[in-house]
Amino acid sequence: MKEQSLRLFIAIDIGEDIRKQMSSLTAELKNIVPGVKPVNPDIMHLTIKFLGGTDEKLVPQIIDEMKASVSGISPFTLRIAGAGAFPNPERARVVWVGIHTDGNNALTLIKEELDKRLSRLGFEIEERDFKPHLTLARIKFPQKGDKIQNFVNKYTSQEFGTVNVANINLMQSTLLPSGAKYECIGEARLKNKS
Repeated sequence: MKEQSLRLFIAIDIGEDIRKQMSSLTAELKNIVPGVKPVNPDIMHLTIKFLGGTDEKLVPQIIDEMKASVSGISPFTLRIAGAGAFPNPERARVVWVGIHTDGNNALTLIKEELDKRLSRLGFEIEERDFKPHLTLARIKFPQKGDKIQNFVNKYTSQEFGTVNVANINLMQSTLLPSGAKYECIGEARLKNKS
């Protein structure tokens, strides 16, 4: 019998208030940039680690390692602010909104601990620097003109609110013709403040 492979990632939920604001931004982007593929705000999240195709038998171990990774970390707050593009606004492939820790290193500690612990299960440690962000849209073909630069400039100093982080989620992604569908299949709660 063939083992089932699940497409998995570890993420933080951003909450309904932030989703509503991101919805208006994705709608604006869609109106001003031809060919842009906005992310559905209903499934928007902060990805901490992408695991990819994973044997479903590993799920309990992954959840155990997630719990161990956050066991010593108290709940914290992330600030959602600013906008940008990867690799840059002139040749944008991804348009994003920034995630700021304001000096709290909890998110970085979680990422590093997950990398270390999950590498023992065979998952690669990503070499690129971790740049937390919310993806608003993807762009297949570079755009001529300065529409993306103007969008980024318009929102570069914009504050969108905060996200209180009390847990991290193991998410399963199913690719459908209508778009990706995400389902939370496990969670790890941060340390109780008591």
